[in-house]
Amino acid sequence: MILPRLGRLKSLRRHPKHLAHGPAVGLIDQRGIPTHKCLNCGCTVFVIHAVFEDYDITGWYLEGSCSCCGSPLTVPCPVDDPER
Repeated sequence: MILPRLGRLKSLRRHPKHLAHGPAVGLIDQRGIPTHKCLNCGCTVFVIHAVFEDYDITGWYLEGSCSCCGSPLTVPCPVDDPER
């Protein structure tokens, strides 16, 4: 059995530089309650679908996923801010 070189495996592994403590092992379905931070890994960077008009974001879908671990979640909007 021939094993691939370790450098090749590292390049294929999804590990963003902003995630200091390593990727999460399992996924948590966090859909339903809007959140600004992933409960699974603590990441605050999400993958979303956005609508652009004249180089500005004019809307976005509330269904997203964590960019670090891939857990599905509901992204927040300004109405969800508890301080408002």
